[in-house]
Amino acid sequence: MDGCYDLCHSGHFNAIRQASNAVHTLCIGPNSDEQVLRYKGPTILTGPERTEIVSALKWGDVVIPDTPYETTIETLDKFNCQYYIHGDDPVMCDGVNVCIVLQEMNRFKEIRRTTGISTTDLTGRLLKLIQTNEGQEEEKEESDRVAER
Repeated sequence: MDGCYDLCHSGHFNAIRQASNAVHTLCIGPNSDEQVLRYKGPTILTGPERTEIVSALKWGDVVIPDTPYETTIETLDKFNCQYYIHGDDPVMCDGVNVCIVLQEMNRFKEIRRTTGISTTDLTGRLLKLIQTNEGQEEEKEESDRVAER
């Protein structure tokens, strides 16, 4: 099972837990910084930080850092993995859904995606908090200037 695993949250943990129940030995592969940047955009945590987080989880047996974003049969074979496990959302690489390609070759297992939480939502919340905080600081500075007059 690969992934970005940036700002790990309950959705990530639920996916990894489900994946561990689907196979005998679970390999977790945090994607490389370069691959994530190419396909999804910049990360907040570095590759080594994301790898350290998933290494601490009880559900994984092996952690393979810096995996490619596009999982292929060659990637699975290289790491001696029988299946690619992913949520019920597509993994698009250059217009191709990797999950469908691997499913057609009987090398894919699907798990349920956790609804209601995503890294994109979390970063949006963080940005909103920063903007709110900046607005409050500006209001306080203006209030302080008025009080000094």
